[in-house]
Amino acid sequence: MSAQGPEWAFFAFNNGIGYVNKDNGVVFDNAGKRVIEQRGENSGPTVEVARRVQQAVLGDYLGR
Repeated sequence: MSAQGPEWAFFAFNNGIGYVNKDNGVVFDNAGKRVIEQRGENSGPTVEVARRVQQAVLGDYLGR
């Protein structure tokens, strides 16, 4: 892994996802379609990034 890449973390739980980077953080309830918790100024783009990561992880899992 590159030590020069952006720092971020993703997690998933029952009907929800979370994503954190150095500027923002968000916990999103997929069932309720709402942000449960956020850190930083603008959670909108962070929710979209979290959704994309979730789709990539699920696609990788289903492809195995």
